[in-house]
Amino acid sequence: MGAKSRTKGAAFELEVAKMLDENLGWELKRNLEQYQVKGQGDLNGKKGVMIECKRYATVAKAQVKKWWDESLAQAEQEAKKTGETVTPVLIYRADRAKPVAVVQFGLLRGIASAANFDQPVELDMDLFFEVARDDLCQPKATS
Repeated sequence: MGAKSRTKGAAFELEVAKMLDENLGWELKRNLEQYQVKGQGDLNGKKGVMIECKRYATVAKAQVKKWWDESLAQAEQEAKKTGETVTPVLIYRADRAKPVAVVQFGLLRGIASAANFDQPVELDMDLFFEVARDDLCQPKATS
């Protein structure tokens, strides 16, 4: 990954951290080890949530699927390490587009079954904030 890509990615991570703080009160920090250690999210500071951020010029459905699989694997790895439930959240944005959050279908209360709980669903950020307030907002915890 080139320096320009890392800079673009880092700027997006800071943008996402600011959005999540302003809308949910999550005080997040960039994970500076993410390039050296595989299996870690991009933002740290919200216990039980693994946040992956992606910022590309264009985004194809195949990329989103790959990123979501990566997010699920990271959350599962963290859950095994900590013994606690970890919810994956993927937030991506293409150039000249609004950010999109991808979460597990099961976070949408009352409509998911065990069979489709892990299926990804894409939400605009306002809807994601509503879902997160209902299902992911617990007292602030730092990791």
